[in-house]
Amino acid sequence: MIVTTVLPAPSSFLHRINAGYKFLSLFCISLLLFFAGTLPVIATTLIMTIGFYKATHLPLKQIWQQLRPIRWLLLFLAVFQLFYNGWYEMSVTIGRLVTMLLLAGLIMLTTTATAIMASFERSFQFLRPFGANPAKISLVLSLTLRFIPMLAQISQEVREAQKARGLEYSFTAIAIPVLIRTLKTSGEISAAIEARCYDEPST
Repeated sequence: MIVTTVLPAPSSFLHRINAGYKFLSLFCISLLLFFAGTLPVIATTLIMTIGFYKATHLPLKQIWQQLRPIRWLLLFLAVFQLFYNGWYEMSVTIGRLVTMLLLAGLIMLTTTATAIMASFERSFQFLRPFGANPAKISLVLSLTLRFIPMLAQISQEVREAQKARGLEYSFTAIAIPVLIRTLKTSGEISAAIEARCYDEPST
């Protein structure tokens, strides 16, 4: 996924749904797709997911934005499945993966970081008697969810910058700038957290 920010849509019902219910729905749908994921079920779920993008007033180009970073992986999996398992298994595998990615992207596009943190914090309250701090756990998980698409976006920007300079593809030439920018971003976030004196009590 390449989601980095929440796209506002005041009239969207999905923006107003509790983040915990969204993640629970994603979990249940994922189980359905894995254990009862016939092609008709997957196709129906995929169509409904695209309908949710439209109903929440998100531009349909966001669908491509979610899939673009892994388009080559999807192509490789499609060819592999088609060669070894046939078109039906290929359709099921790719359809299942695409549907789950689009659903996860939809949740991230319609849920603020604050709402995600609050949901995680409530979910991990049962760990408090064992000395864990739900607030810090939720912060770590929320930052992880935000860093994954951010890393994909940084990689894409570096690659596009190299293309603009006429440079050929090189893993090292991409990895080093991405690593530097990622470390710089991590340092900025760490400094921001320290500046706000974020140290929730564990009891």
